[in-house]
Amino acid sequence: MLLRTGFAPFVCTAKELSIIGGYPDGSFKPEHDVNSAEAAKIVAGAFGLPVQKSTTGPWYQPHMDALNSLGALPSSTQDPAHLLTRGEMAELIYRIMQPKP
Repeated sequence: MLLRTGFAPFVCTAKELSIIGGYPDGSFKPEHDVNSAEAAKIVAGAFGLPVQKSTTGPWYQPHMDALNSLGALPSSTQDPAHLLTRGEMAELIYRIMQPKP
């Protein structure tokens, strides 16, 4: 089904660039919402942000920490399980793209 959608080329490119990887079972679920943890990994990867690897804590924490260090995560998205709206994702990307002093 993914290959028949308008966003298929973008998803395929993101996968080729290792920005997204899908689920551990090898599947990709484009109909599922994206939560803050997943969005943090996607955005940090897409913008090439330095992410400190950690062997402790949840997998998403280094990605959220990288975004928080730049003030990029809106307050409404601090809960890793929070399902992002398109507006919140747009705000996150906008904040990343702002020049830093």
